[in-house]
Amino acid sequence: MPGRDQGPLDPQSSPPNGGSGRPVRFRTEPQRSLDTAERIWQGVYSYADGWARFGITIDATLNRLTLRRSSGSDYSEMLHQLVGRAAEPALNTAVRGPRVEQLSFEMEIVGVKLTRVSAGVFKPGPGGDWLVVQAFVSGGSDAFLLGINDHMATGELFIPRSESSPVVLKALARVFG
Repeated sequence: MPGRDQGPLDPQSSPPNGGSGRPVRFRTEPQRSLDTAERIWQGVYSYADGWARFGITIDATLNRLTLRRSSGSDYSEMLHQLVGRAAEPALNTAVRGPRVEQLSFEMEIVGVKLTRVSAGVFKPGPGGDWLVVQAFVSGGSDAFLLGINDHMATGELFIPRSESSPVVLKALARVFG
């Protein structure tokens, strides 16, 4: 089983156990950074009744991914999509926890210039424009994938292993709850 002890997920493999829920796709808007090892975006997740904005910072020097909430955003639909409708009881429990304005995760770069094959599956290849990182929750092996494609101005958040969903959801709900 890929995870922290075995390194990042193989970008050419399919997600173990089929993942959970569906990937959350969102629009990205690059932001300025004075640090060349740091990339910053604003993510905008759109759904039928509105949108949710959030900040994304990848610091390659510190191997850190930081997600920031934006005031006035409703993230409930985004979290529902991420974990799937079958996991709604777990989502309701996770959202009741303490909230923070931003949350950082240790991360590993899975690859750059990757091609997206399907939800959570990326592979090296010509014409690939995806930067993909695997972010670890609470120093353990539970993780999620974040992909950013600057050329298409899009991003994707995906939990590749269904057994990681409760832990990942609880962490993401702290910033997106």
